[in-house]
Amino acid sequence: LVASVPAMALTLRYQKILAQRGGQPLLDVALFKDRAFSQGLVICLGIFSAFFSLMFTLTLVLQSGLGLSPLKAGITFTPLGLAYSVASIAVRRLTFKHGARLITLGTTLAGLGMLTLFAILRASGADMNAARLIGPLIIVGIGNGIAIPAVIGAVLAGAKTQTAGAAAGVLTTAQQFSSAAGVAVLGAVFFQVLGNEHRATAYSSALSWVTGIDVALLGTAIGMSLFLPRPATRQIADGAPASAAQGKPTRSQFGGASTHTETSAPGATASGACGHPLTRAPVVP
Repeated sequence: LVASVPAMALTLRYQKILAQRGGQPLLDVALFKDRAFSQGLVICLGIFSAFFSLMFTLTLVLQSGLGLSPLKAGITFTPLGLAYSVASIAVRRLTFKHGARLITLGTTLAGLGMLTLFAILRASGADMNAARLIGPLIIVGIGNGIAIPAVIGAVLAGAKTQTAGAAAGVLTTAQQFSSAAGVAVLGAVFFQVLGNEHRATAYSSALSWVTGIDVALLGTAIGMSLFLPRPATRQIADGAPASAAQGKPTRSQFGGASTHTETSAPGATASGACGHPLTRAPVVP
């Protein structure tokens, strides 16, 4: 573990030099110069580590602490999964236009759900049961269903065409690392608090520690999401035509959503996505 830090530093240095010499680096460190990309990775760290640490430790509480069978424990998780699915489908059309705002909304809801779960665990003690946890889990599911699709779009939105594959690879790696780190680190906290106790109160106390840390992780993600570029600002910053901010609509590259671009002169042509010329209709004065 100690050697991994200098090894990573040397690897990043080598990748940077390789890119400067015109080579093909495995990881283009220039990706991290994009503010939205770097902030999106931090948001992923908070969301995924909090979510998967909860899934791991809550499973232990339901089966070992409350004595539920694997089937009953799985049924307890079902409302969370349904809430996640419904929320992610419901906001799909809003992701491009309100991506950063959806990240803030989703992480806030997930944080509130986690905070409610923390309060229930601290108040219940020996009286804790699975039914009391369903409400907060639904809120967590809705929040993650809103935030996770939006954060994926926000991370990849700033990547250039030639680095899109590398950006997607870094994002996938960050998600896997965050999930594994959350399970490993917060799982260690859970077992440290649990100790040799096997009563329901001990499991409830251990899970409350995990949810408390998860609230802090989601709070960090909320804070980072507030600084993400909003769609209109990002288009102008990336060199979009000035008329993009003047309300002249066209079709979005994401398939139907309305965005903005410039209006060409009469008879002008533009190149389509497949290279075919697209003749614009004359503009009527």
